[in-house]
Amino acid sequence: MRRLSILSLVTCAALMAAACGGKVTGTIPTGGDPTGDPGGGDQSNQLPCPVIEAEICDGLDNNCDGQYDEGCTCTDSDTQPCGSDAGECVAGVQTCSGGAWGECAGVVGPAFESCDGLDNDCDGDVDEGCPCTENDTQPCGSDVGECVAGLQTCTGGVWGACADEVGPTAESCDGLDNDCDEAVDDGCDDDGDDYCDAALTVVGTPAVCPNSAADTGDDCDDDDPTINPGAAEVCDDLIDNDCDELTDLEDATGCPAINVTIEGEDPRRIPHGATQTVRAVFTPTDPEQVWPRVWTVLAAEPSVGCATGDLTLGAPVDSAGATQVPVTVPDDPAKLGCAYTLEARVNGYAFATVEVRMVNAVPRITELRPALEVDGAWSARVPAGSTPTFIARANNDPDAPLSFRWAGDDLAQLSCAGTACVSSDDTQPFESQVQWAAPATAGSYQLTVFVHDAFGGGEGSAALTVEVDACVWVAEGGSGDGSAATSPLGVIQAGLDLAKESAGTAVCVTGDGQFDEDLVVPASPNAPDLLGGFATNGTPDLTRRPIIVSSAATGLRFATGYAGELNHLALRQSSAGAAAVTVREAAPVLVDCQITLAGGAGPIGVVVEDDLAGPTAPTRLTMRAGWLRTAA
Repeated sequence: MRRLSILSLVTCAALMAAACGGKVTGTIPTGGDPTGDPGGGDQSNQLPCPVIEAEICDGLDNNCDGQYDEGCTCTDSDTQPCGSDAGECVAGVQTCSGGAWGECAGVVGPAFESCDGLDNDCDGDVDEGCPCTENDTQPCGSDVGECVAGLQTCTGGVWGACADEVGPTAESCDGLDNDCDEAVDDGCDDDGDDYCDAALTVVGTPAVCPNSAADTGDDCDDDDPTINPGAAEVCDDLIDNDCDELTDLEDATGCPAINVTIEGEDPRRIPHGATQTVRAVFTPTDPEQVWPRVWTVLAAEPSVGCATGDLTLGAPVDSAGATQVPVTVPDDPAKLGCAYTLEARVNGYAFATVEVRMVNAVPRITELRPALEVDGAWSARVPAGSTPTFIARANNDPDAPLSFRWAGDDLAQLSCAGTACVSSDDTQPFESQVQWAAPATAGSYQLTVFVHDAFGGGEGSAALTVEVDACVWVAEGGSGDGSAATSPLGVIQAGLDLAKESAGTAVCVTGDGQFDEDLVVPASPNAPDLLGGFATNGTPDLTRRPIIVSSAATGLRFATGYAGELNHLALRQSSAGAAAVTVREAAPVLVDCQITLAGGAGPIGVVVEDDLAGPTAPTRLTMRAGWLRTAA
């Protein structure tokens, strides 16, 4: 049986009295357990009053279990020391509150060790791990040669800079040990030829290199005793033997100079993706070919997007006085703005350079059949009622495909009017073909054809003037009224007489015609032109049909029309002083023609009028396989 202390009993009695309204009746059995323990005693007089169970840390048995402050770390208001007084640390005080010790008030704990002569981390050791003790000093540097030792002071546990020190410097040739390695003027004359190394500073005339000029390092190769200012220049070893910055044949002290020239234009323009040979010549020649020839791409500009590796150099071909190399430019539109510097170097020092550019030839119309071209202007003459076909060619550009586009004020005349007048061709010769949409009516029409190269965006164009003539039709053996090619007149004179009645009307001859008649040309202003080059159905014929007039044709005006040539033309001048024929088409070509002049003095029997170029422009007449002769 547990014994309760008097204090506990009194306390419990007081508590029960308070719980029971201040009235407690009966007695607490001495043989029983006032806690209500069923282990013994008579429980009949046990009061049914509650017992406070929560224990608080106040030095009392609050829950009447015969123990006090059970589960409490400390008793409220008690104090105890805390922390440490070692080194720079300061101990504090803890106070008990609510049965637990509070924070350590007033304590100064350990810190990281500083090199300050104190035990900052309170471990009993001062400045452990520090390289030095505050304010200590030590010598530093060197006293060897030109060096002077200094002094270091410990600050914050670290050695400071070396004060008042004079350290080593680069070795000079001056009789002193500048680099403090216990050697005087070391490196000044490594090859022992008594000349100072040109890479070092020389002061005065040091004993180590007495042959050098005062204050001068003039040995350009201090590892070779045969190379110095006193050596003789060798003209073919690619070495500056006498250290005068001139090598071999460029040395003015006895070796001739080599002059190198790169032939051709500068800059050299090479079509994209193509290869051209660049040739350099030089004098004097090198019959034995002992001089090295080297080709190098030195630079590429601009530096962004261009590189020296863009050019490909083939194997050089050398001769006694020349060297040449195949140069291939890139096939990349992005490189069109690049400029490359190509160098030819002979014998290591003589050289010449040339600028190389990759270019793209702007495509151009080289043929516009059946038109004629004079000074960049194209013109064609076709008969009214025909549906002419025009073929534009651009065969001077290696790119494929090329695209063509037709435009102009009279585009509506073409069968492809609109977006359909755009085409491309990827096979040389590159060409585009268009046709009149309906039978042509008399008048003048303007068209333009464009050719575009996708590589680099180059574009060329050609303007075309189409003159549509009203015709009186004539054919050898014809028996019609001349109103159509299928109903031709048979006599040129009849056609001339009929055509003069309508200004702008020409005589159009179909097929191969030979006419034996003396022509009387109608007077101006309605003198008609005689046009050839038409098939028997009246369509222009690219086989260039010949017209042969074997009798007099004084003052007759010929125009080559669609064909551009007059073939096998035989004309006779009717009288001295008169032109046998006037050829008015620009740049006509007379093929295998015979002009017979009348006897006596007078001008030559052919007059050329270049109407398209203007009266002051030079006229041109081409005759192939023909002849002029004078009648008896």
